[in-house]
Amino acid sequence: MPKAKKPRTPFNLDATLPALLEALRSRRALNAADLGRLGVPPAARTEALACLAGEGFEATKTHVRIPLRDQLLAVLEERGMIPLQGLEKLVAGAAAKETKSTAEELAHKRQCFLVLRGKNHVLASSRTPVLDKDELRTLARATNALSKQCTTAMKGATPKTLLDQDVRELLLDIVTRPAKTTQPATPLAAPDLQELVVTEVRRLLRPQLGLTYVPDVVQALRSQHSVEAIQAALLDAARARRIELRPESGMGRLSAEDAALCPPGAHGTRLSWTRPLEEVLQ
Repeated sequence: MPKAKKPRTPFNLDATLPALLEALRSRRALNAADLGRLGVPPAARTEALACLAGEGFEATKTHVRIPLRDQLLAVLEERGMIPLQGLEKLVAGAAAKETKSTAEELAHKRQCFLVLRGKNHVLASSRTPVLDKDELRTLARATNALSKQCTTAMKGATPKTLLDQDVRELLLDIVTRPAKTTQPATPLAAPDLQELVVTEVRRLLRPQLGLTYVPDVVQALRSQHSVEAIQAALLDAARARRIELRPESGMGRLSAEDAALCPPGAHGTRLSWTRPLEEVLQ
C-alpha cells in the first residue's frame, strides 16, 4: 500500500510576519514574488501584503514599500544632493514618474530643495545652503546690470573695460556674504551692532593710511559679540554704503589669526581693510 501523505502544516502568517517586516525594512519594497521566495504561499500573499501595509508601510498595486517620501529623505540625508534624472534608481518600488512627483511635492513643502546646477535639476537636502527668493532677485538684478555694462564695454572700435572695484561693489551682496552653513544661522547684525562697527571703524582709523584694519575692529567688539555677528555687521554697513571694505593686498602679509577675523571677499580673499564713507557722502 502507498504511504499516506502527511498533512501539510497550515501556513501561520502571524509567525512569519516578523521575518517579512525585517526583509521589507532591508529591501525597502516587496511584491508578491518576493513573498513567495520568503515562504509565503500564493493563497496567503494578498493577506500578507495587507498585513505589511497595516504596519505603517505603503501599499501600491504591485508592492508594499517603505513610504516613498521616507525613502527619498533617507537618500538625501545620506548623500546630501542627488540628480533628479534617474532618481527612481535610488528608491525601491516606484517608477520614475511617481518618484519625480513625490520629490517635487517634498520640495513644495520645503522638506528639501529642487536646485538648478547648470542644465541639471538636483534634489538637495533641506540642510543644504541655497539662495532664497530675495537673494535670487538680488543676483538677477546684479548680473543683468553687469551683463549690460559688459555688452556696452565691448561695443565700438575703441577698447573699453570695467573697473575691478565697480564690479566688486556691484556684486557685493553675493560675493562677500558669509557662506551659509547647515548649523543654526547666525542672526543678522542688529542695527545697534552696525552702529558700533561704524563707530569703531572711525575710532581706529589709521590717519597715515586713511584706512582701518578690520581685525582691530573685530578685536575691539568680540568680548560682547561673536566674530560672525561682527563680520555680518561689517558687510551690512558696506551694503548700506556707510563703510568701504577692501581685500588684502595679495602679498601674504595677513596672518592666519587675523584672516579668520576678516569677512570673506571675492576669489578667496579676506576683506582686511575698511574706511568710513558717511562723511564723504554727506
